[in-house]
Parts: sequence; C-alpha cells; structure tokens
Amino acid sequence: MFSQATQLTVEVKNFQRDTVLLAYFYGEKQYIADTAVRNSSDKFIFKPDSFYSTGLYLIVLPPDNQYTQIILTPKEDNLTAILDAEKIHERPRIKGSQENQIFWDYLDFLTTKNAEATSLKQALAEAPPIGQERELYQRKLEEIDQEVKTYQKELVARNKNALAAAIVRANIEVELPEFSGEKQEADKKRFYYYRSHYFDNLDLSDNRLLRTPVYFDKVDRFINKYTVQHPDSIIQALDFLLEESSDNPETFKFLLVHFLNEYASSKFVGTDAMYVHLVDNYYARGLAPWVEQEQLQKMMDHAATLRPLLIGKIAPDIKVYKQDLTPISLHDVKARYTILFFWAPDCGHCKKSMPDLVKFYEQYKDKGVEIFAVCTKLLEKEASCWEAVEEKGMINWINTSDKYLRSKFGQVYNVKSTPQVYVLDSNKEILTKQVAVEKLGEMMEIIMKEEAEKQ
Repeated sequence: MFSQATQLTVEVKNFQRDTVLLAYFYGEKQYIADTAVRNSSDKFIFKPDSFYSTGLYLIVLPPDNQYTQIILTPKEDNLTAILDAEKIHERPRIKGSQENQIFWDYLDFLTTKNAEATSLKQALAEAPPIGQERELYQRKLEEIDQEVKTYQKELVARNKNALAAAIVRANIEVELPEFSGEKQEADKKRFYYYRSHYFDNLDLSDNRLLRTPVYFDKVDRFINKYTVQHPDSIIQALDFLLEESSDNPETFKFLLVHFLNEYASSKFVGTDAMYVHLVDNYYARGLAPWVEQEQLQKMMDHAATLRPLLIGKIAPDIKVYKQDLTPISLHDVKARYTILFFWAPDCGHCKKSMPDLVKFYEQYKDKGVEIFAVCTKLLEKEASCWEAVEEKGMINWINTSDKYLRSKFGQVYNVKSTPQVYVLDSNKEILTKQVAVEKLGEMMEIIMKEEAEKQ
C-alpha cells in the first residue's frame, strides 16, 4: 500500500479542463481511483493513500477520456508525469520512476519493431511467390522476432522484482519443442505441452498483475480457449488456478469471486456444475471469509437445489397426475429417451414453441422418445392446462399436472420460468437440459449419434 507521503504530479500541455482522472485496471475492467483538480501552478496532484495498490494506472483526460499509462508503486513515492493532450498517445515524460523507464522503453522498442515488421510483411505480400527477395524478407522478419524475444528475456533478467518486468514476462510466449509423429498426433502433443506450460511466465499469486490487463486476459484464455469446454475439465482447471493463486489472499479472492459470479449468471448449459463445485469446495468450507453468513447460506441453499439437477445426475422422481387423476411417476416411464417438459398455457414462449414440439414428437416417437409434460398451473387455473392440450394438439404424449403441488415439482426442479426442458436417458440420467424446443431435433441427433459411437 502507499504511504501518505506518496504523490503523483501531472502536468498536461494543451489542456484547458480543470480536472484529470486517475484510473486503474482490475481484472477485465477499469475503475476510477481518484480525481485531481488543477491547482494554482496549473498542475494536477494525486496523493495516493491506502486505497491504492501497485499496478498499471491510467491518467485520463476528460471529456474524451483519452489516456496514457503509468506504473505506480510505493517504492517510487514522488513522481511527475508530463504529457501533451494533443499527443496523448506518445510517450509521456515521467520523472522519478525506474519502473516507468523500463515500461516505456519496452513499449517504444515494440513500436519500432512492429513498424519494421509491418513494412516487411507488406513487401513480402508484394514480392514474387518464389526467389531470393522473398527469402530475404522472411529472414528479416524472423530476425525481428528473435530481437524482441532477446530484449524481453534480458529485460526480465535485469529487473527481476519490477512490475514492468513481470508484465513483460507474462507476455513472453511459451517456446514449443519439436514433436514427432503424424500431424494430428504432433498437434495434440504440442497443444498439451503448451497448456501445461501456459503459466510458466506468470505468477498467479502476484496481486500486482491484477491491476494490469495481463492477468485476466491470460486466465480467461486459459479457461475458455485452452480448456476443453466440459464441466469436468473446467472444474479441474478452476481448481488449478485457485491452488496456484492461494499464496496471496487477494488473487485467490479475485479468481474465486469472478468465476462464481460468471457461472452463477451464465446461460450456457452445464455451467451450474462449476457453480455448485465452487460453493461446495470453497465457500462451504470456510475459504471465503469475506462472505457474510446470511449470503453464504443462500449460496449453499442454491447449490443444494442445483446439485441433483446437474447433467449426469439421475433426474429426481416426481409423482404427478393425468387428466383423469391417475397418478404417474416420471421414473415409471419406459422409454429410450424421455423429454421432461415443464410448461404453462399462458406462457408466450410455450405457445410459440408448441408446434415445434408436436412436430418433434411425430418425428421421434418411433425412435424411442417419449414426452412427459408437466403443466405448472395450480388450483382453479389448472383447468386451463387441459384446454390447451386439446387446442395445441398435445394429446399424443404423456400430459400431467399437479394442481395441489403435492410433488413440489417447482422446488424439486427449480422451475422459475417456462418452458423448461430436460432430456433423460432410459435410466432417467440427465443428458442435457435447457434446450430450446426448436433445437430438440438437432440435440437428439447428436445424442443418438454419440450413443451409437459408444456402442
């Protein structure tokens, strides 16, 4: 944290406004940290206190919010940044900071090398398809790439404890060895090597990097690009990230909170498994002391509701009633596949999708598919269920209701809106859920193909 003596003075040429903002990165977002008003010397002075932490900050100029970057650290407690509002994207003069000297020297070097590479790529595009000229351009591009790699490694080696060096190091790509075998086999080996060494150059417990764009970008790509998008694989990756970050309470908290919120609000099928895992294995075990007991209990209760409804679980049995009041249980249905369908006659989306469901059933009923429909209307409104069954042509599958809610289907299946769709196998294992009715046919084709391949 910063001391009361820390001061950042900002001088801005060609700027008429009386206010300058100081912002910071945190994860994938940027936040306003402070505001400074022009003083009698035409300077803007920020005096960081305990609110500030080491990181990459933004000096922001209203009203267009153009900005330049600056590293702030308690070790450099008296900085002056001089910039020109008309040349805001050029390098500012920053006095009293070795960190910013390293950082901006690196940015200037990259700018130069990127310009050289762009020029060579343009020449290469215009060069003859074969010949010495083309080889020369290609060789020069490779030399530039090697220059950048060498610069990065030397910068990191010379400045091991600097945040600027940690930022540069985090951007160094993993060097891949050569792999033998057929192309597909070699590509697979290359992928898994890259993934296992993905964080070699980034310390997941370094909370300084939280206040840079680097940390979140690397973590997000690891989960969404380099992890198989299956709950088991994602859960394993989340556990790895949380273990690697656990040496620092702030990085651990950031990752745990971020991913819990992401999976709590996600609309993708199966992500509730990650939410339940995080609650069960971290929050419920006392590893999130920042959460108040009342909120923690709500999270645990929600996880308890979702847990039996996860893909791969046996769908909870419910006993509901046909129109003639004959009781029938979900698990009594003998079918290769069962579509559990919660609906309401006054639900707009149900009305819109019902013709698709009727068409789907006609196509798949002879392929072992049964529909177990539960109308969610209660008491005197339950009569509207049977009117809609006749009106919408839903008479051929199993239609049920539970006007007195004896089965507690709404609680058991967390039915907060309709329609709700679950696809179950012959053992009533949940294969998938939350499928749009109009996509049921496509989904069944995928499920049947996978089953055939397994057999």
